[in-house]
Amino acid sequence: MGRQDGCSPWFSNPHQEQEFAGCSGISHDVKYRPDIDGLRAIAVIAVILYHAGLPVSGGYVGVDVFFVISGYLITTITASDLERGSFSLLAFWERRLRRIWPAALFTTLSVLGIGYWVLAPEDYVTTAKDALAQLLMAANVHYWLHLDQGYFSESSDLRPLLHMWSLAVEEQFYIVFPLLLVAVAKWPSRHKAGVCLVLAGASFAASVVMLASHTQAVFYLLPFRAWELLTGAGLALAAPGLTRRLGDRPLMQRNLIAFIGACLVLVPCFTYTRSTPFPAAAALPPVAGAALLIAAGLGGNSQPVVLRLLSAGPLRAIGLMSYSLYLWHWPAIAFLRNVRGVYLGPRGIAVSLVATLVLGWLSWRYIEQPFRKPFAKERVDLVRARIRVVVAAISASCILAAASLMITADSGFPWRFTSEQLQFIKPFVAKSSPFLTEEHFAVPLSLPPMGVDDGKRPCFLLLGDSHAGAISASLDALAREKGVCGAAAIIEGYFPLPEAWMPGMNRSAAVNEQWQQSVIEWIREHRPANVILCGFWPWYVPYRDGVFGVIHGIEPTSVDDVRTQPTDLFSSGLESMIAECDRIDATLWLFHTVPYAKREPKQLALESRVTGRRVELEGIDRRTHDDWCSAYRGVCERLSKNGVVAVDLAELFFDETGRSKVGGEEQCWFSGRFHLSEEAVRIFVQPLLEKVVEEMECGGGRRE
Repeated sequence: MGRQDGCSPWFSNPHQEQEFAGCSGISHDVKYRPDIDGLRAIAVIAVILYHAGLPVSGGYVGVDVFFVISGYLITTITASDLERGSFSLLAFWERRLRRIWPAALFTTLSVLGIGYWVLAPEDYVTTAKDALAQLLMAANVHYWLHLDQGYFSESSDLRPLLHMWSLAVEEQFYIVFPLLLVAVAKWPSRHKAGVCLVLAGASFAASVVMLASHTQAVFYLLPFRAWELLTGAGLALAAPGLTRRLGDRPLMQRNLIAFIGACLVLVPCFTYTRSTPFPAAAALPPVAGAALLIAAGLGGNSQPVVLRLLSAGPLRAIGLMSYSLYLWHWPAIAFLRNVRGVYLGPRGIAVSLVATLVLGWLSWRYIEQPFRKPFAKERVDLVRARIRVVVAAISASCILAAASLMITADSGFPWRFTSEQLQFIKPFVAKSSPFLTEEHFAVPLSLPPMGVDDGKRPCFLLLGDSHAGAISASLDALAREKGVCGAAAIIEGYFPLPEAWMPGMNRSAAVNEQWQQSVIEWIREHRPANVILCGFWPWYVPYRDGVFGVIHGIEPTSVDDVRTQPTDLFSSGLESMIAECDRIDATLWLFHTVPYAKREPKQLALESRVTGRRVELEGIDRRTHDDWCSAYRGVCERLSKNGVVAVDLAELFFDETGRSKVGGEEQCWFSGRFHLSEEAVRIFVQPLLEKVVEEMECGGGRRE
């Protein structure tokens, strides 16, 4: 039999004897495990189906399975070399270079090439910076520092190199880990395994303790992910002893071990969601499951049933290509989402899966295979061959770095687009508002002031999410003009009403509740004369189950993401806010949501860029808008008698035809499907805001 390729966590091949003989001067006899290829296939399938939006809501745990496989395979080969006295750090890192770098570099360069045609300037710059981070093996650190809303956010779904974070974790691990193995090379295997398990325990404990306060760091950074790789490494070092023990056990016991392992891997794939606190403790089942499946194959001549199933030809074939499939699946999905929207739909999902298979196979056949066997010919000059590999890698890296720097320096090549197209791909005004509060807000709150600070009781508090951010600059300018003071309490995506929260918002209920309570305490302390509520109310209160995903451009990942009683939470939250305003004798203003655009303006501009057709943005009719807002507006109408002053922003955008207005000559009045552009706020909303400011009483008495 051949051997398992321990130099790549993503790829194995039973026919690689000659290659490793060329690398280290010896022939390895490590037994090939076809079931591990099958396990690798299950992991990559789970990841791909999850990212495509299919009902594998926890498929992201496939990456954790990969980490365990990686630690096991590479430690197995390294330990074998150390025992033979033939281990070389240079040879180890050179094998890693040949395994990871060619396909990853080719994918990254291809992403930059495709991005030239289908990415907006701002997104192209972001992708170029992501490419540089990947080149420096620091993609995970880069996303930790610069990905504002986390891995599971909608904005992250559009970044075609996001998946490179996991490669960076492994690359960093394998720079350090071989040094540890060399340091303990003369120790007994059980002691080396003990060291790995102790370090794994420390890493796991740190991830559990830090998850709530440093969620993104725990997700992306090596110190909090190392325990998954170390679990596989410890298993590899303990394998000789386990093989002896399991070899004496009845097959039924190994069948039970394999079955439990399969359940621990598969159940999270279908029960976890984006709102599951992850990784930390939630990563323990898939990690333990992968370790049990690998352990079940140690010892004995008869394989457990589960492992025989994993060894099936189709799964092995997918496992062989898993690295290239992983590399290409996310760019295929992300590029489609940039052009067609976050919710791909059945046709988009089918296209992305076919593209993944085709591109993955091409990468495996024409990139991976040639670079895996550069030393296969007899009497090859190893020094020259290795120099060629290194020179090729350095040359491609220089090309990638130069391209990324050029894209960044030229602001994403905006000249690729016409002036009309550029109008439709402007960044969200809401995201650039100077009045947004950082998500890691301090308690007690120190809110950004608006208008003129006269040292008296604030005239108003603007409270809301990104929709409040969209109007904040205009409201501030009017407040300055009128000589009144106010403040802004705005965080994108936070439910601004007390005691209300929507699952799947990429932040925990506890964090959302802390923000809400901090705002209430600020209101009680500063006693503003007016509280202006402005939010994306239909997002928090979807009007009908089953239509939520289509309207909002996303697909709920579980039943929790579409709440069964959304109006109750909205109603109780609004009643609580009314009570708070009564307590301080303040007027509560509620701004109704603007109509949405049928398609994302930026997506239409990108389509126009690719197809050459003119950008045409379509509005919605009044009945559709009324249906969309019916759930939350019903609550508002019921509570309006309690002193809520309603301001209908939607009325400004419907013309005599009954359809919403979306733009003028080379102008777009939307920033995204649901946010107003700067022009729309200035033309349509600012006159209404002026009337609101004039009507607000900024002294004591409440307006009746």
